[in-house]
Amino acid sequence: GDINLPEHLFKYQQMFTGSPPLDREKFNRLLAIYFEMRGWDSKGIPRREKLIQLGLTDVIKFFEEKGVWLE
Repeated sequence: GDINLPEHLFKYQQMFTGSPPLDREKFNRLLAIYFEMRGWDSKGIPRREKLIQLGLTDVIKFFEEKGVWLE
């Protein structure tokens, strides 16, 4: 995905919780699963079929007018 967390979350132990740094590969895998479950593409943009399901065809038209193709 195009979600970028602060780099320190992947490098250092978390100050308040004591949690270890995040594993970047695991984070990216989980993010991809989350996007898929939500009906979003790999960039976190809702897919055409999801917008139709939600009755948001006006959003599809808006994206098309801006030259953005929805998966």
